[in-house]
Amino acid sequence: MMSNYCRDICAIIFVFVLVSLLSPVFSSKDFREENDSSMPAGDKLKDMELINAHLRKINKPFVKSFKSPDGDVIDCVFFHLQPAFDIPELREKMSFSLPELPKGHDHIAGNNLEIKQLWNSNGESCPNGTIPIRRTSASDIISISKLGKKYSIKDIPANPDHEHAIGFVHNEEFYGTKAVLNVWKPDVIGNDFSLSQIWVLSNFPGRPANSIEAGWQIMPNKHKDGLPRLFTYWTPNGYRSGCYNMICPGFVQTSRTVSLGAAIGPISTYNGEQYDVAFMIWKDPKSENRWLKVGNEVIGYWPASLC
Repeated sequence: MMSNYCRDICAIIFVFVLVSLLSPVFSSKDFREENDSSMPAGDKLKDMELINAHLRKINKPFVKSFKSPDGDVIDCVFFHLQPAFDIPELREKMSFSLPELPKGHDHIAGNNLEIKQLWNSNGESCPNGTIPIRRTSASDIISISKLGKKYSIKDIPANPDHEHAIGFVHNEEFYGTKAVLNVWKPDVIGNDFSLSQIWVLSNFPGRPANSIEAGWQIMPNKHKDGLPRLFTYWTPNGYRSGCYNMICPGFVQTSRTVSLGAAIGPISTYNGEQYDVAFMIWKDPKSENRWLKVGNEVIGYWPASLC
């Protein structure tokens, strides 16, 4: 699958293609509707302008889009136009090489380990040479800024209301991790959240923690619904800054069938059918990029320069 993808990308680079690129349109009306508020004034107006400017920057021109049943809009964006390549260093090192999979990577048990998403539940897919990116809205930007710093391992337990279970290994040299995550839809309201994830952390004494993460999460305050959604996250400096999914440049997506931030399924039921999704993060020894695989689909990579 990936070798065909590479040939498609190469064709885009070296062959002139006539295609009409569409751009999302944002306005103050979008901002007011997303935040259920009247037109702000003063500093709030300035914030609105900054947010819409950021949306115009990260929501790239697309060749096709899909409206998901949950309200998401998924844009099919050319691979080389994705947010990561706004960074000149990453654009210069744009790679189409397949990663080398770790030995024994497929020896993992579980039920229904493939990832399925709501937006393409009827078989929809983006054209060759493009990737599906969930369109970011004003409320996405605002809710993330309100969430503040993401929890780190040093925050656990952050407060008596933060309930968690965590398993980890440390004090060794590791090149990756894999896990089977059961998919659930717990009842989450308000500012509460629920997630299941794998977590690769570099935490040397005297240096800020460096972390890359992937899994599913339910965050009503962020997504405005209670659906489990695929997510990635990375931070280079102990969670003082970082990025979810494709909301800022960083993660390089290669898959044309999976969209970060989009809802996943099917969902497990208590005393009923159980559904799992397999996640794997590993370091490619040639490029030193950290790759993400979900089910049988290689999603993309965190460039070595970020980690």
